[in-house]
Amino acid sequence: MVGDLPQAVAESRRAVGLAAILVLLLVGAAAASIRLIERHGLWRNSIFYEQFAVIEPSGLAILATFAIAVLVLLRRPRPVPEPVGSALDWLNDTTRTRILIALAVLIVTAIGTHVVFHNYAFVDDEYSGWFQGVIYSRGVRTATLPAEWCRWIASLTPTSIAIVKPCTWQLGYLPIHALIRGAFLAIRMDTFAEPVLAALSVILLALVTRRVWPDRPDRTVLSMFFLAGSTQFLVMSMTAFAMTAHLFFSLLWLWLYVRPERWALLLLPWIGVLALGVHSPIPHVLFVTPFV
Repeated sequence: MVGDLPQAVAESRRAVGLAAILVLLLVGAAAASIRLIERHGLWRNSIFYEQFAVIEPSGLAILATFAIAVLVLLRRPRPVPEPVGSALDWLNDTTRTRILIALAVLIVTAIGTHVVFHNYAFVDDEYSGWFQGVIYSRGVRTATLPAEWCRWIASLTPTSIAIVKPCTWQLGYLPIHALIRGAFLAIRMDTFAEPVLAALSVILLALVTRRVWPDRPDRTVLSMFFLAGSTQFLVMSMTAFAMTAHLFFSLLWLWLYVRPERWALLLLPWIGVLALGVHSPIPHVLFVTPFV
């Protein structure tokens, strides 16, 4: 069946099939994790275990159903009545297209920050990054309480904020995301931090796909549409979580990785170092592997 299709289509089908199989493997790993949580009562250690076991099964079922449907559809032979790409010729990869999609993401997430989330930090991970961002926006890296408040500092200290010495606060996480928030706080545009990073991420994705598939401009535009239309991407970009910054640095690293110039190779490990310091190194630990 695959032999009857143009090579580009066959390669695309294999890539999609592999992605579906990887999704099923991840769903299986998540299901096994839920079983371990229930068997060992891990919810006693952290509320995150309980939330994962209670909230995720329905989402995992949807993912598994979608991946299985993709694999079934890939097994069905389909005629190709026209050359590869001609059906998508209307997807023109132009600078104007990239700017319009990125601008749409910026506007939607900026409005959503206020209309959906009311610019409110719901959890400690959001609040602590903003808290440290306020400290950085004043040109310092720690905040010292007045002497009369020192006796209550333990009770006043938010989660994820560390008491580094008597009566002094500092972020318990790594600082890069808080530094970014601090820069936007300093110019009184705090709520635009994540929307701007989201818009830049869309642009970086376009640059990566254009470099990887220079003869398939439709893939560049489709990739931008897929990211810009992702509810997870848009919703997270309306919050003060560090995940938008993680995605931005991942795409920046990937853009440097696919470039052939020597300067890109020289910058690559340093961007990796910055990415490791966004708030937790775990999302970017794989950056280190090629250099080890």
